[in-house]
Amino acid sequence: MEYKSFNWALLIEQFEGDEEILQDMIVNFQKSSPALLETLRSAVKEQDAAKLSLSAHTFKGVFRNFFSEEGSNIAYELEMSGKKSNFENTHSLLKALESQLTLLLEETLVLKKSLDKVP
Repeated sequence: MEYKSFNWALLIEQFEGDEEILQDMIVNFQKSSPALLETLRSAVKEQDAAKLSLSAHTFKGVFRNFFSEEGSNIAYELEMSGKKSNFENTHSLLKALESQLTLLLEETLVLKKSLDKVP
């Protein structure tokens, strides 16, 4: 399968021989993402610069863990918006991040299922 939301080759190289750790990372990502996304949405809605910066920074790390360059870049832009208290483009950036997150969630679930089949 071709993954669009992350760099499969770099991810597999990073975790080669430690597929169990990768599976755990995927499970943790799947479980924690909804609450983190809600915090990010709340920060944008409330125009809370500190909360926006922190939650976007956390998402940046999440996307980087999966070698998701586009998601990481969007999260970085949101983080910088928070640091500058600039909410001008946050709604469109949030929408873009949500799209990347949805795709990453779907694709990591597929990846996890394929790893489950590896003896």
